[in-house]
Parts: sequence; C-alpha cells; structure tokens
Amino acid sequence: MCELNERHPARRRVPFAWEGSYDPEIKNHYVSGDHRRFARGEGNSSMRVLTVVLFATALLCLPAAVIQAQAQTAEAETGAVEEEAEPRHSLSVFVGGATTEHISAFTLGLDYQYRVTPVIGVGALFDHAFGEIKSTIIGAALFLHFKQWEGTIAPAVEFHGDSGEEAALAFRFGLGYEIELGSWKLVPSLLFDTERGEEPALVYGVAFGRGL
Repeated sequence: MCELNERHPARRRVPFAWEGSYDPEIKNHYVSGDHRRFARGEGNSSMRVLTVVLFATALLCLPAAVIQAQAQTAEAETGAVEEEAEPRHSLSVFVGGATTEHISAFTLGLDYQYRVTPVIGVGALFDHAFGEIKSTIIGAALFLHFKQWEGTIAPAVEFHGDSGEEAALAFRFGLGYEIELGSWKLVPSLLFDTERGEEPALVYGVAFGRGL
C-alpha cells in the first residue's frame, strides 16, 4: 500500500468520520486529490439519480415503448385527445370456409392479438378445416392496421392427414375490414393459405371478437 501511495500520491485512502455513526459500506472508498467528501444526504441523492437513469435507459431499449411515446407526443401536439384507450389485448373467433382446387370445407379458428402500437399488432392464430380437407394450422401472426383495414401475415405449421401426423410449413396472408359494435368488433376477412391439405386454399369468413 505504501508503494501504491508513493507512485500515485494524488490518490490515497481517506478515512471517513461520521457524527455518532460508522458506515462500513464506504470505509474503503477512494477519492482523488481534491479531497471530495460525501455527506449522508448526498449519497442517497446519487442513488436516486442512478435509479432514474437506469430506468429511463431500460425504457429506451424497448422499441415498442419508443414508438408509443412518439405517437402520444404527436397527438398532444395536435391537440388530439382520446376519450378512452383502446384495449391492448383482443381475442377473436373466426367462422368461415376454405376452398382448395378440388374441395371446400367448413373452418373454425381462434386469433389472439396484442396491439403494440395503433398500427402494429402481434399474436397467434389457430384454424381447423373440417370435412375432406382435415387440416389444422397453428402459427404466429403479424397484424397491420390502417384505419378500419387489418392485414395479416402469419408463418405457421400445417398439420393434415387422418390423425394430423403429417406436417408442413405454411404461410397465411389476409385482409379484413373491422366493423365496430360497441366493445365488440366484426371483421369480414379474405385469407390465402399456401398449404391446406397439400394444396393452397382460399379462406373466407368472419371474425367476431373483443378487447380484453
């Protein structure tokens, strides 16, 4: 320690004396040659500032939070005021049909969506085609919103066969139009699946759902 102090005379260990108390957490604290001292209140203030900075940095690392903050700022500048915030989560039941080159079948599905921003939503979908098609698709979905229009892009796994033992990679592309019914929504949709029972299929129907 003596050698260290001789090489660096500007840096040395400074003892701390507290009025009526002794804090072991800072007994080994090193300070520069300007002999800065920390009072108890100043240490607490520094910790609060550090906590705020770390929290703000974590928020900035979330792209969705940044986009949402920008949207809210733009609305405030234009004087736009939302009467009621739109629910982030929504669940919809899809009822319709699927038609391949040779056959048609009744379909029943379930969609979940989390609204990241007013324009972008992410979620999952499940859809089963009955009858001769006997096909089920399960996948992740990206939803794009523009006014009342809703676009869907979904990579999925398609299971077909008598027991669903055969699997294939499939994609779903679609477009729907949202009709508001109070807290519920009705979405007539036209979809295209690249794989339904070893054939591409056109899927059409109506999704009926609401925010959670």
